[in-house]
Amino acid sequence: PEDLAYMIYTSGSTGKPKGVMITHRNICNEVNNPKSEFESLLCIATIAFDASLEDVFTSLANGLKLIFASDLQAKDVTALIDLLNETRPEVIEMTSSRLASYMEVDAFCEAIECFKCVSLGGEQFSGKVFTEFRKYNSDAVVLNGYGPTETTITSNFKKIEDINNITVGPPLTNYITDIRDLDGQPVPQGVMGELYIGGMGVGKGYYNMEEKTKEVFLEINGIPYYRSGDYAIETPDGEIDIKGRIDNQIKLRGLRIEIGEIESNISQYSAIRQNIVVIKQINNVEHLCAYFTADEEIDINALKEYLKGRLTQYMVPTVFMQLDEMPQTPNGKIDAKALPQPVLEFKYVAPENELEELICSVYSDVLGIEKVGAEDNFFEIGGTSLLASKLIMDMFNHDYTVRYDDIFRSQTPRKLARLLSGEEDESTLDMETIRNYDYTPIHNLLQENTLENFRSGENEDIGNLLLTGVTGFLGIHILYEYIKNEEGTLYCLIRKGDFKTSADRLCDLMDYYFDEDLTDLIGSRIILVEGDITNPEDFDKLKTFPIDTVINSAALVKHYTADDYIFKVNVDGVVNGLEFAKEQNARYIQISTVSVLSDPNEDVGDMTFDERAFYYNQDLTNKYIYSKFLSERKVLEYALDGVNAKIVRVGNLMARYSDGLFQKNMETNAFLNTIKSIKNVHAIPEEMNSEEEELSPIDYVARGVLALSKTPEECRVFHCINPHFVYNSEIMEALNSFGYDIKTVSDEEFIEICKNNMDENIQGLITSESLDDGEDEYGDDEIPLSDLEYSQSVEITHELGVDWPVIDQDYLKRFIQYLNKFNYFD
Repeated sequence: PEDLAYMIYTSGSTGKPKGVMITHRNICNEVNNPKSEFESLLCIATIAFDASLEDVFTSLANGLKLIFASDLQAKDVTALIDLLNETRPEVIEMTSSRLASYMEVDAFCEAIECFKCVSLGGEQFSGKVFTEFRKYNSDAVVLNGYGPTETTITSNFKKIEDINNITVGPPLTNYITDIRDLDGQPVPQGVMGELYIGGMGVGKGYYNMEEKTKEVFLEINGIPYYRSGDYAIETPDGEIDIKGRIDNQIKLRGLRIEIGEIESNISQYSAIRQNIVVIKQINNVEHLCAYFTADEEIDINALKEYLKGRLTQYMVPTVFMQLDEMPQTPNGKIDAKALPQPVLEFKYVAPENELEELICSVYSDVLGIEKVGAEDNFFEIGGTSLLASKLIMDMFNHDYTVRYDDIFRSQTPRKLARLLSGEEDESTLDMETIRNYDYTPIHNLLQENTLENFRSGENEDIGNLLLTGVTGFLGIHILYEYIKNEEGTLYCLIRKGDFKTSADRLCDLMDYYFDEDLTDLIGSRIILVEGDITNPEDFDKLKTFPIDTVINSAALVKHYTADDYIFKVNVDGVVNGLEFAKEQNARYIQISTVSVLSDPNEDVGDMTFDERAFYYNQDLTNKYIYSKFLSERKVLEYALDGVNAKIVRVGNLMARYSDGLFQKNMETNAFLNTIKSIKNVHAIPEEMNSEEEELSPIDYVARGVLALSKTPEECRVFHCINPHFVYNSEIMEALNSFGYDIKTVSDEEFIEICKNNMDENIQGLITSESLDDGEDEYGDDEIPLSDLEYSQSVEITHELGVDWPVIDQDYLKRFIQYLNKFNYFD
């Protein structure tokens, strides 16, 4: 029984096929699971696909007549139709995609009335294929089969009768299925986790891959288990609902993309039969490409618009190709490697004037595309944030000043030309939803936000804390300060990212930021729940935990984005957290930014920009600031509804005061990139040199956030920033102590120096718009630091035991010394 019956190689999604070792005990258990009382079975699977073994051994072990399709009959639907009409088999097993492709032939649809049982497996069950099949055969049993090769072909079966209730059913005889969290602990019914499959069907492991075998082949309570790598939920009746591969996310230009979500939405479009989405390179730029078959010719533009209403912009493929039929592997799955090379086609619209012609030419040079039309979208034809900087440089060399934000607002040459010529302001944001809102209740509520109410009220302990955004620079330091100075359990909603588990990701971050080993606290004081704030179902996983306070430090902090995903994170994610806090009767603390108090669009007189300021017709045209404003409005709406909710606005998060340590992804910090560009040109303009900067050491911000979270309910908004500002001249003095030789020059001379150095070395100046008519690195969006009021928050943090440090030369040099360790300025 323990000897190998066969070894079969998986397809190898990692690029390295694995030899799965299956014993006689495994396969005997599989074929003794009663499948049906039918008399004949047609085998169309190749011998390299373990479904063929199920066909062969199940037939032989259960007395079924076995009909073999020849290689020709399995590949040529016409020959297969002849075989069906000749032998009239009662049972067939295949993939949904193979059945879909066969049903595109009318004669096949007529021949399938002979089937009494159709078993679909090997890939995700298609409700659309099921509905189509029922048009031609209304009586056959349709089974949804599931099982990895590692657990001997099939571990679960479900008879499908309703496309609104598709699961893979309960485990078969001598199989057991558990849903477990990232620590391998069982989760309750209805909670999503990883599917573990145990019992007699679990194979011996992978041939000559000891480490990989140890990782996924386990023994729990004396039972052999296999970690499937699939997300799943156990329904109340004990059935398993597969939610997709844990690793079915890809990255395109740094953005996480769930392929299954895109394919699912495409499949719901009228007349489409099959589809697959892959990443392909066109002109050395990666593009999301969708291939599909359909009953009729599909209008690609209409399909794109349909998807734009359901997906964030960067998840909508840039290339769509309709095929007569999908290429298939011998196993009946779609053969992604055989898909044709995609072609990026756009309707060419000729430029109408010299400026449009110039911009089209610049687009062409920057993107490496031979011909660009006036209506071609920069980001749809391969543009990225980095290439946007190059576009600005090229336009600057043609004597046109293009702001970084302009590229994201006006994405075609025609729109950019109109913007530069003053014909129109291409703001893509719906400002009417801002202006037409009645802010009276919120403004009245904020009048309670006083120092007197803080002193007369009672502070509350944080208790057990749910922290989101723990992998961010601020989030990881909130974790540290909480663990060191507070009591209670810390719950973290965290994605695993590029790591095998979310625990691995957190351990990597803690190892980077802290000398102390805190990893032994994971599972005791630190509980990890894999999830994302944009998914309400992930908050459902937390409802059984005794959470007293929620701190949301998760956010998409890019100030410029070509799509609307920023709103899904910064607004929808906040609503999900607020709903959770409301249901659990927990406090909610939203980490925001002082940038929401941007320049007013009209004269506001002697208005005080303090912790009671909210809406005064300020400039919210930047997507990031717009999203953070909307999130604050949501928080205050929930506060009006009785939720104990607070907003902590932070400023310029900088290096840890204790040792100068800075964020791991330091190259993404806009302020530092500006300083780096100044170092690269060895010059700073006089106006910028005389300006003040606000630098908030991250360790003090984290302490401040936790302290402010304890304040009475009436205290709802805080400015958690360091009141000890520093002049840029002092930062230059610290840099020059390292021999960087940065000189102060006139504003005009600085522009000329930059014109002579238009390359990636001054990208920080370009993205911060410091070259835009001499503006400082914030452009003209923020109110001056001198106008920002923060004394109330400083007094409150002082009374709570947190006093901000002075930014002196010692701190600046510690910071620069740390950056030099990583050759940041090189």
